[in-house]
Amino acid sequence: MVTQIANKQVKRTYVALIFGVLNPRSGKIETNIGRNAHDKTKMMVMKEGGKIAITHYTTLSICADNALSLVHVKLETGRTHQIRVHMSYKKSHIVGDKQYIAGLQSFNEGI
Repeated sequence: MVTQIANKQVKRTYVALIFGVLNPRSGKIETNIGRNAHDKTKMMVMKEGGKIAITHYTTLSICADNALSLVHVKLETGRTHQIRVHMSYKKSHIVGDKQYIAGLQSFNEGI
Protein backbone atom coordinates (compact mmCIF):
# COMPACT_ATOMS: atom_id res chain seq x y z
CA MET A 1 0.00 0.00 0.00
CA VAL A 2 2.81 2.45 0.82
CA THR A 3 4.36 1.85 -2.62
CA GLN A 4 0.99 2.34 -4.31
CA ILE A 5 0.49 5.65 -2.50
CA ALA A 6 4.02 6.79 -3.45
CA ASN A 7 3.32 5.86 -7.09
CA LYS A 8 -0.02 7.75 -6.95
CA GLN A 9 -1.97 4.55 -7.65
CA VAL A 10 -4.29 5.14 -4.68
CA LYS A 11 -6.92 7.88 -4.80
CA ARG A 12 -7.67 9.35 -1.39
CA THR A 13 -10.96 11.20 -1.21
CA TYR A 14 -12.94 12.27 1.83
CA VAL A 15 -16.06 14.16 2.79
CA ALA A 16 -15.73 16.65 5.63
CA LEU A 17 -18.24 18.74 7.56
CA ILE A 18 -16.65 22.14 8.22
CA PHE A 19 -17.57 25.40 9.88
CA GLY A 20 -18.41 28.24 7.50
CA VAL A 21 -18.10 28.43 3.72
CA LEU A 22 -14.84 28.09 1.83
CA ASN A 23 -13.88 30.95 -0.45
CA PRO A 24 -13.69 30.09 -3.26
CA ARG A 25 -16.15 27.22 -2.97
CA SER A 26 -13.84 24.90 -4.87
CA GLY A 27 -10.15 24.97 -5.54
CA LYS A 28 -6.71 23.80 -4.58
CA ILE A 29 -4.79 24.51 -1.38
CA GLU A 30 -1.04 24.23 -1.93
CA THR A 31 1.22 24.98 1.04
CA ASN A 32 4.14 23.55 2.94
CA ILE A 33 3.25 21.66 6.10
CA GLY A 34 5.62 20.89 8.95
CA ARG A 35 5.69 20.19 12.67
CA ASN A 36 4.41 23.01 14.91
CA ALA A 37 7.38 24.44 16.84
CA HIS A 38 5.21 25.18 19.92
CA ASP A 39 3.22 21.93 20.02
CA LYS A 40 4.93 18.83 18.62
CA THR A 41 1.60 16.97 18.43
CA LYS A 42 0.36 19.39 15.76
CA MET A 43 1.32 20.23 12.21
CA MET A 44 1.10 23.69 10.65
CA VAL A 45 1.36 25.60 7.37
CA MET A 46 4.88 26.97 7.01
CA LYS A 47 6.28 29.79 4.87
CA GLU A 48 9.67 28.07 4.83
CA GLY A 49 10.58 24.45 5.46
CA GLY A 50 8.20 21.54 5.81
CA LYS A 51 6.96 19.50 2.86
CA ILE A 52 4.62 20.42 0.04
CA ALA A 53 0.97 19.53 0.68
CA ILE A 54 -1.75 19.77 -1.98
CA THR A 55 -5.47 19.42 -1.25
CA HIS A 56 -8.25 19.77 -3.85
CA TYR A 57 -11.71 20.58 -2.52
CA THR A 58 -15.26 21.12 -3.76
CA THR A 59 -18.15 22.37 -1.65
CA LEU A 60 -21.03 19.90 -1.93
CA SER A 61 -23.60 21.75 0.16
CA ILE A 62 -23.98 24.68 2.50
CA CYS A 63 -26.40 24.58 5.41
CA ALA A 64 -27.43 26.22 8.68
CA ASP A 65 -27.40 29.75 7.22
CA ASN A 66 -23.78 29.40 6.01
CA ALA A 67 -22.61 28.08 9.39
CA LEU A 68 -21.65 24.65 8.00
CA SER A 69 -20.52 23.18 4.70
CA LEU A 70 -20.10 19.66 3.41
CA VAL A 71 -16.90 19.46 1.38
CA HIS A 72 -15.43 16.78 -0.89
CA VAL A 73 -11.66 16.62 -0.40
CA LYS A 74 -9.10 14.90 -2.62
CA LEU A 75 -5.49 14.59 -1.50
CA GLU A 76 -2.70 14.93 -4.02
CA THR A 77 -0.14 14.50 -1.25
CA GLY A 78 -0.46 12.75 2.10
CA ARG A 79 0.99 14.81 4.91
CA THR A 80 0.18 14.17 8.56
CA HIS A 81 -3.11 15.92 9.47
CA GLN A 82 -3.19 17.50 5.98
CA ILE A 83 -6.95 17.99 5.68
CA ARG A 84 -7.24 19.27 9.24
CA VAL A 85 -4.35 21.70 8.76
CA HIS A 86 -5.57 22.96 5.39
CA MET A 87 -9.15 23.51 6.56
CA SER A 88 -7.85 25.32 9.64
CA TYR A 89 -5.59 27.40 7.37
CA LYS A 90 -8.69 28.41 5.37
CA LYS A 91 -10.46 29.32 8.66
CA SER A 92 -13.02 26.56 8.07
CA HIS A 93 -12.26 24.06 10.79
CA ILE A 94 -13.57 20.50 10.68
CA VAL A 95 -16.54 19.95 12.97
CA GLY A 96 -15.50 17.78 15.91
CA ASP A 97 -11.77 18.42 15.52
CA LYS A 98 -10.66 19.58 18.96
CA GLN A 99 -6.95 19.75 18.11
CA TYR A 100 -7.06 22.25 15.22
CA ILE A 101 -10.00 24.41 16.17
CA ALA A 102 -8.51 27.24 18.27
CA GLY A 103 -11.10 29.90 18.99
CA LEU A 104 -14.11 27.64 18.38
CA GLN A 105 -13.25 25.10 21.08
CA SER A 106 -16.22 25.77 23.36
CA PHE A 107 -18.75 25.61 20.50
CA ASN A 108 -17.16 22.46 19.12
CA GLU A 109 -17.28 20.63 22.46
CA GLY A 110 -21.06 20.70 22.40
CA ILE A 111 -21.25 18.76 19.14
